[in-house]
Amino acid sequence: MSSEDFIPTPGPLMDLGPRTRAILGVHMLFRKIEEQLEALSTEPALTKPERHLLVVLSQPTRMGALAQELQTVPSSITAIADSLEAKGLIGRQRDPDDRRAWRLFLTEDGQRLRHWMADRAAAIFTEATGLPDDDIDTLARLLAEVSEAPYRSIDCAGEI
Repeated sequence: MSSEDFIPTPGPLMDLGPRTRAILGVHMLFRKIEEQLEALSTEPALTKPERHLLVVLSQPTRMGALAQELQTVPSSITAIADSLEAKGLIGRQRDPDDRRAWRLFLTEDGQRLRHWMADRAAAIFTEATGLPDDDIDTLARLLAEVSEAPYRSIDCAGEI
């Protein structure tokens, strides 16, 4: 038996290869999780970009680095930071390496909310996958490898 035989797949997708089924599986998992995360009620209420910034802000970080991490333009980070600062979830401090630059940091309330959101996201992930802890650990390890791998440019003109 090949490894392909062990990938549970609904009947209509059986004619697709394992890589295509993996893509579809990741997409469906993302949609299930995203829908439940959007339904989370926070106090104060947060937009999706505000939630994303809180999650990636684990330590004081310059706004340019956050823009790169969130794959957006620095001006949008400024707007999100202004809103989160007004809500008391982040603060700004001078970058000790460059006094012209500012770093964002989580306030105590921001840290509490970030940890609460991470705990809820983990519970939602566990429920959405239906996988046992050992399989989740394996999946997390594999996805970390994928996310940390350098992007490989592939010329696929005419292939799709």
